[in-house]
Amino acid sequence: MEHSLTPQPDTDLKDFEHIVAAHEAAVRAFVAVRIDDPFEAHDLAQEVFMLLWRKRGEIDLDKPLRPWLLGVAANLVRQHRRKGRATPVGNDAVLELLEDRLDDGDALEGPVLTALEHCLAKLDDAARQLIRWRYTHGLGIREICGRTGSAHSSVTMKLHRLRSLLFDCIQVRVQEASQ
Repeated sequence: MEHSLTPQPDTDLKDFEHIVAAHEAAVRAFVAVRIDDPFEAHDLAQEVFMLLWRKRGEIDLDKPLRPWLLGVAANLVRQHRRKGRATPVGNDAVLELLEDRLDDGDALEGPVLTALEHCLAKLDDAARQLIRWRYTHGLGIREICGRTGSAHSSVTMKLHRLRSLLFDCIQVRVQEASQ
């Protein structure tokens, strides 16, 4: 059954507002812990409620709604990851290494960490600074955009490419070290 996007009676809107108020925090939190970029997470959470609005005539509101909302959110997160927009390339371990261990004074140990140190040293100064801002200092994308004067999509793409480059470099270095 298709619904048009024409305005519905006030009761539909009031019911929808109550549902959003009751479940919005849970949906946002669910998505936020699964998506690295807060702007993308916000957009996905909004998509959950837009889908709810479009399917409002098909949903049984006598059944618990939160499981349905979180199921939709999980599917949207999976679709988002398949598109590769905000997911670290290849291996979450690279992202964890960057977040946990990058500090100018830290000495990295172990084959993967040694490879990371080597690969970071191969980056140009601007790329290392971008990595430092994001993973050492914990700056958000918006703050980095302000510092660089770059667009949001440009910064996220640079970070995506740098993670991919680091992942590939680490794989090669670890493989070379094991031979």
